[in-house]
Amino acid sequence: VIADLSVNPEQPVLRGKWNEYYVHDSRIVNDTIWACNIGDGYVSVIDATNKDSLRTIAQWNNLPNPSPHNIALTNDRKYALVTDENLSPGRLKVWDVSNLSNILYLTTWIPQGFENSVVHNVELYDSLAVIAYYSAGVRVVNISNPSNPQEVAYYDTYPDNNSTNYAGCWGVYMFPSGTIIGSDRKYGLFVLRQSSNIIPGPPRADFEADHLTS
Repeated sequence: VIADLSVNPEQPVLRGKWNEYYVHDSRIVNDTIWACNIGDGYVSVIDATNKDSLRTIAQWNNLPNPSPHNIALTNDRKYALVTDENLSPGRLKVWDVSNLSNILYLTTWIPQGFENSVVHNVELYDSLAVIAYYSAGVRVVNISNPSNPQEVAYYDTYPDNNSTNYAGCWGVYMFPSGTIIGSDRKYGLFVLRQSSNIIPGPPRADFEADHLTS
């Protein structure tokens, strides 16, 4: 739904609705809504130029084993990173969305050594994807080449195991300083700082916990 806050934010006015599928999460870019339809397996691209009448302009099935939970877009809007939250286990997939009439699958990214872990959320900061990967913790991936993402740093917030479950890192956010907030469902809130420069190369534990609350 679209709620109009322009008159009185404390009394939102309902405007347009879109209900082709259940929307679990969405990313808003100008007047375009990129909606993740987790139960139906689709990602829907919705034109919201007319706030009272929303229109589907593109859609794709996030195969294989689709359960699209959230989505992040590169600055040029040419590539989309989509997380599948399921026990298959869910993966991070990269799509070429530069032509909405011909959306192309590029690759699936899995953290090496953590193949059983389930992905949850991804946020994009220029060429860096910061990912909450449940039992694999916080993962930082260079996507300068979207067809070949390279992990450059990580911090395992959930050292208990690498099982296929919904335990571990749930959400991530990176500040302009490079400091990353990671929230772990069991161990609380991690504030992570870089212990060395993030550069392409073999994945390393390049973050150290500055503070932890539980």
